[in-house]
Amino acid sequence: MTSILEGELAQTIADALTDADIPYDVTITRTVPGEPDPETPWIPGEPVVTNYACQGFTETFEADYISGGLVQANDLKVVILAPTLEITPSLTDTVTVRGQTYTIIRVMPDPALATIALQVRS
Repeated sequence: MTSILEGELAQTIADALTDADIPYDVTITRTVPGEPDPETPWIPGEPVVTNYACQGFTETFEADYISGGLVQANDLKVVILAPTLEITPSLTDTVTVRGQTYTIIRVMPDPALATIALQVRS
């Protein structure tokens, strides 16, 4: 069953943040192994890299998370507006924000699926 919080509420939140001029361009990059050539199956195929453009913004983690050991002091929180992204980020993806590329450590969607917070590390 789909949550009553999904869909319209998520879009309303994304629209409000966009109207407030908060989000900016963010890119999620997903790399998957390519298919090997059938003539030389022992040689891996070229990886397939796909970029997914979306909108988001960055925040720092609260001191409680850092002192509690849940995040490292240099970790950053990237908040993605879910309606602007066609995939769900995974731990094998990277995220690029304002020219800096980060490794995704944790993916935390909110209950309304309006945003997806990413714990990232450079």
